[in-house]
Amino acid sequence: MKKQLFGVLCGVFLLNMSIPLLADSKPAISPIKKQKSTAKSENLTPEQLYRLGLASQDGKTAYNFFLKAAKDGHTAAQFELGAMYEHGHGITQDYRLAREWYLKAAKQGYPEAQFNLGVMYSNGKGTPQDYPLAQEWYLKAAKQGISQAQYNLGTMYYHGQGIPQDYQLAREWYLKAAKQGDPQAQYNLGIMYSNGKGTPQDYQLAREWHLKSARQGDASAQYNLGVIYECGYGVAQDYHLAREWYLKAAKQGIPEAQCNLGSMYFNEKGTPQDYHLAYEWFLKAAKQGNFIAQYNLGLMYKNGYGVNRDYKLACEWFLKAAKQGDADAQKKYEELEPLFSR
Repeated sequence: MKKQLFGVLCGVFLLNMSIPLLADSKPAISPIKKQKSTAKSENLTPEQLYRLGLASQDGKTAYNFFLKAAKDGHTAAQFELGAMYEHGHGITQDYRLAREWYLKAAKQGYPEAQFNLGVMYSNGKGTPQDYPLAQEWYLKAAKQGISQAQYNLGTMYYHGQGIPQDYQLAREWYLKAAKQGDPQAQYNLGIMYSNGKGTPQDYQLAREWHLKSARQGDASAQYNLGVIYECGYGVAQDYHLAREWYLKAAKQGIPEAQCNLGSMYFNEKGTPQDYHLAYEWFLKAAKQGNFIAQYNLGLMYKNGYGVNRDYKLACEWFLKAAKQGDADAQKKYEELEPLFSR
């Protein structure tokens, strides 16, 4: 049986930077308590106005309290107004005004506003897209410990988005975010150690960071752990653990994990041989367009492994894989199609 490339050749990681998009903006702070406020705003301090805004159930009322506080320079209220305008909470959505209020708070050193402002410049929301300005605001927020900003800086340096590509700086910022528990940064850091980008190749550290991410539910990290254990990258080869991690990723819909899991059931690796389960997992991956799973289904139908022999269905699956450029599938299709068409 042919199986997923990563499981057979034990080559470079198939799933690399699975999170190419920048992390989104931070939401407004949720109030601890919800209550109607009947207090008059006259002679109240900006902090009191801000607290009344947080406690308000009505969006318009909250907006009015935040606005009064924000005009008096209250940074958290300015941030809340930015979030309200960005997401249209209680008021009409307006990215331009969101950016203006974030900017006021960001200039006073409010880290969440600095981060959200960076996101707006990255995505061109309320302003023309400007990666250098995004980088400036992410840097300010990152230096204050905002893990999403640290992650986004790592991503910008990794891909060279508006700034020179620099794998070493990417790794440094991913490391800061990863140490704060960011699962995406942990996963990307694992990739960098596995591929030797910005650091010497180190499979043991790659496994450690993948494991941290995988335990938080990151499906791509779970898949890569399966590969690490199946191929013995920096660890003792362990088919049982490989199957366990593939299963976790497969249940989250990762087609490569579904395909490799099918191959393990077919080839009796870490589990008793089970053609029916192999078929089920190949089918899930194939329906997502995985050409190797499509090829494997073709072989199962051609040879009657766990299914009734069916040359028509075999041809259909070989053809699907062939249309994606699989030469082996094209060859099998050409061999089988004349027999079926008679």
